[in-house]
Amino acid sequence: MPDYSVYITVNNKTSETLTNGQETHPHSEWVNFPTTIVPNQIISFQLKESFRRWFTGSSGTFSYDIIDQAENNRRITTFESKFQAPFSDPNTVTLSSGTLPPVYTASYRASVKDKQHWKDNQVDLSGHPVYVEFTLDYARKKRYKFKLMKVTAVSAHPVRNTRTPSALIVGDHVLWDTTNSSDYKDGRYGSYDPNVFAYTLGSSVPDNSSLNVTIRPLSLELSKAEVIVIGTIGGKEVFKSDFFSFEGPNVDVTVSVHVVEPNTSDKPFSINDDVDWGVRLRPASSWESLEAEGEYITRLELYWVAKTVHRALASYIPVNFLRLVVKSEYYQPKQSNLAADHSIWNTIMTWEAFYRYSKFYDTNVGEVLVKMPFLNNYFPHAGVSHFNLWIWGGYFHATRYAAPGGDAFGFNERAVNCMDQAAVVELSCTFGEKATSWLTIQPFGYINQTHLVGWIDQANVYVEVNNPFFAGNNQLANLPRDDPQRQPFGCHVFNAESRAWAANTRYGHDRPLLSASEQHAQLVDAVVASSVHPAKFFNWTRLQTWLQEALGNRWVVEYSDVSVGKEATQSFFKVCDSDNRDAMVTVSVDAYSPINEYGELILEGCSSAAKRHVRDLLMSAQRTAHGRLDFGRVTRLWTLIVLVSGHTVIDIRGLTSSDSLLPHALKLFHQTSHRDVSALILPKLEQKAPFIVGSQLASLSEGKIIVHGIYTRFTVIFTSDRMIATAKAASDGAGVLFDRYVVKDDDDDKGYEVTFFFITHKVECQDVRVVIADAETMISVSHDLVVEVHDTKV
Repeated sequence: MPDYSVYITVNNKTSETLTNGQETHPHSEWVNFPTTIVPNQIISFQLKESFRRWFTGSSGTFSYDIIDQAENNRRITTFESKFQAPFSDPNTVTLSSGTLPPVYTASYRASVKDKQHWKDNQVDLSGHPVYVEFTLDYARKKRYKFKLMKVTAVSAHPVRNTRTPSALIVGDHVLWDTTNSSDYKDGRYGSYDPNVFAYTLGSSVPDNSSLNVTIRPLSLELSKAEVIVIGTIGGKEVFKSDFFSFEGPNVDVTVSVHVVEPNTSDKPFSINDDVDWGVRLRPASSWESLEAEGEYITRLELYWVAKTVHRALASYIPVNFLRLVVKSEYYQPKQSNLAADHSIWNTIMTWEAFYRYSKFYDTNVGEVLVKMPFLNNYFPHAGVSHFNLWIWGGYFHATRYAAPGGDAFGFNERAVNCMDQAAVVELSCTFGEKATSWLTIQPFGYINQTHLVGWIDQANVYVEVNNPFFAGNNQLANLPRDDPQRQPFGCHVFNAESRAWAANTRYGHDRPLLSASEQHAQLVDAVVASSVHPAKFFNWTRLQTWLQEALGNRWVVEYSDVSVGKEATQSFFKVCDSDNRDAMVTVSVDAYSPINEYGELILEGCSSAAKRHVRDLLMSAQRTAHGRLDFGRVTRLWTLIVLVSGHTVIDIRGLTSSDSLLPHALKLFHQTSHRDVSALILPKLEQKAPFIVGSQLASLSEGKIIVHGIYTRFTVIFTSDRMIATAKAASDGAGVLFDRYVVKDDDDDKGYEVTFFFITHKVECQDVRVVIADAETMISVSHDLVVEVHDTKV
């Protein structure tokens, strides 16, 4: 029996869906007729002669709506065809492509009997069965040009970046600009212009994350075109704008772009990745495309944290601390790990601080005498913070704690104690919405069996500890309860989600305090001291240069930090042998300059402060009588060498023994000292009138500097008779933020000029202190200002 069927194949080469399939069959029957054909699908079906009406042949029609799913299923047009393979009349195929917009092209080819001979867009008049292949495709692609010009945002919290010198990111700022596109990427770590969004956990991320992206259309055809900006990461759409129209070629348009993935988050998070920016036409199609001219991939570093952060971070958040703490993925706590009143975020931060930050607990016996700020007396204190903290708190060096070493943040300075860990937990928890308290117990007593951060055995299992000062010898970490070698904590600092409280009583255990010489004999390999001829440490602005000059070109500065306070200046440098990255030397230089109530330098106090610092170093040294420190799978013997001269102390440590370290230490010492030394004096620091960059928004009134407007940038200029090594400014609140400083020769040849750059942040009256350090002696001097911020610009 002859086959009068029509065998149909539809090849949908578009990215649109063909849906709402409709068909007719006057005296035929459809077999497997599809009502929907998805993008890039090839599908076959059949129209056959009805068994009720033999020898009539087959005839029918079909049609589909073309749907743009990216446009919320908006109907574009209808694609339809008619065909028949009758018994007596000629074969016919009709394709109604005239209703299609110019975006698309529709065609068919047909064959009869054996599918061996095909004809394009026509069919033989006779012969059965009939085979028809329909193709829906895009017309020849047209490509238009655009250029990515700029990406900006408003940072809800001030951030200090890692440039040299570092800059303060606050308010409206540029994340990327085509005119200097290579200046924004911070190596492999992120961006020099990070942005922080204030975020309420669980709320809409798109509503709390607006970037401003500037696009320049280059093609004339884009005039009045309706488009959307898309930002993808790894092929996934993460940023998207609303639709907007170009006014004409070379006319820049700035649009708001929001994060669309994730839509919400129950914890702070970050995006730190390369973003591929594109522009898509409306309606979306593959026959027309916009291609970027020039660079279109930008590195963006974005953070979502609580609207209110810890007061210690109110002036700025170090970007490396954000990189350490606020990540895209975290440890996921089990519900059984959570107390009823504990937040998930705080649990995560506690876990991360213990397991993820590359730290290990300093188990060395360390006792120092510390002066209580509220009592004019010294008290014994065990366990010295490596980041400038005491049991009542202090100014935590968050930047140094999080400094990168290799590919890991926090790997630079690894030793910590309970105060350091408590500070990190308290600061990181505040990025969520449930703050913690700083709790102190003194005396604390012996500890129950527990684990200490970083201490694992050769099998990578955490060591059980009930003797915290086991000095790196795992055999002494867990002792019988009454063992005489077991030592208690003199005090302990920890966190809780409750009101802060502190118990300060007499020091708990009765082991006598060792003298500095006894500590030296037990803990230190070598001390080189100059007591006859005080050293002169000169030109501190060239520290990185003379470190390499002393040690050789093979040595590189991997990390550096210089800070100055009212009565002390400190520099820290980590240098590595470029041929052997495990060969490390750390150099810490402290110079003291205490002043009396009249602002005069106390010469005898300079030497006394340096001696106290030496004693603290000797009693908290990372050196053990047992000769090894085990942390991770690394075993290293640390050696400490202290160079002392007058008001200055150089602490040099590293390598594997005193024999290998001592030559390097002596080279550094000789590089920076000689005997021809003048008397220590305070530099002179005199203020010029305040000057506002770009506007007249500041004035002096009754000794106050009056500044108008939030995010107003202003400068204050000082002159000094001495070369300036470093400078800093700090305020007693968040109303005025210190950005940076610049030093140059005074135009009047009267010395040196230092310009302090500030940014207003809140309407407040602020006390601001500026400090500079002498480049030769590192003696510091300060000056106090009063700045009043008004809420409107004049």
